[in-house]
Amino acid sequence: MNAKNRHRIAAGVLFSALAFTGASFAQSGGSTQADARRNADTARSAASTEAVAQPRAMRASKLIGADVENAKGENLGEIKDLVVDAQNERVRYAVLSHGGVMGIGDKLFAYPVSMLQARSGDADEFVLDVNKEKLEQAPGFDKNKWPDWGDNAYTSRIDQYYGASGRVDGQRDPKMVLASDLIGKNLDDRAGKDAGEIDDLIVDASTGRVQYAVVDFDDSWTQQAEDQLVAIPLSSIAVSGEKNDKLVIDVPRERIDMSLAFSKDRWPDFNDPSWTQKNRNRAPSRS
Repeated sequence: MNAKNRHRIAAGVLFSALAFTGASFAQSGGSTQADARRNADTARSAASTEAVAQPRAMRASKLIGADVENAKGENLGEIKDLVVDAQNERVRYAVLSHGGVMGIGDKLFAYPVSMLQARSGDADEFVLDVNKEKLEQAPGFDKNKWPDWGDNAYTSRIDQYYGASGRVDGQRDPKMVLASDLIGKNLDDRAGKDAGEIDDLIVDASTGRVQYAVVDFDDSWTQQAEDQLVAIPLSSIAVSGEKNDKLVIDVPRERIDMSLAFSKDRWPDFNDPSWTQKNRNRAPSRS
């Protein structure tokens, strides 16, 4: 991936915590080692809270191929893909290849997306804190033989190994598909006519929720979206087929919310509070 398109995944949370601790110790003058340890624990807790407090909307295409570092700032590898539960609008796993200090040959590893924590701030920064010993025993797979993500036994093994929560009560049966298989995928309408294609996914990297599918509709399908992209809920797209490879726009064209359209060469800031407020609770009707 071109370097200018890669988001460096940095480990700033621990460094911020240590800086905070050092400042507290200097101010106290007579602090004991026990006090310093308590300060460090408090700082780490605050930093951890900061890491998950704020939404961080990012394009899935920018996450794929990104470098990954651990809490020590050491290179771990890169994100090869994202495993999306299209039915429930969330990313379940980030698939990583490992190099650097944790080189594991030809294996790939699926991490619950909750293990990648986004920090607040200007840069797109994450931390993945995992030790080499745990990684060496992790349920990886050959890079030339990807697993069936619809296999509940396999995904449950990943979740259990890392102590992550899998399916949540009230969710519909998952439809697991790779983000790279969704991006650029053609959409049909209910009548089987070409409607357009998915240009990208907007993911809240703090929670893994897929906020939008960004769609390039065919001009012949709806002239309203000519030369524009439209952000729609992923739930507006029905996923079917033996390999979850058939996508249908499950919303009548007249119900596409064109207030969510934008120029192809001028993407909005999906983290802008005005965008978030404007589009809160909007979902097109399927009727």
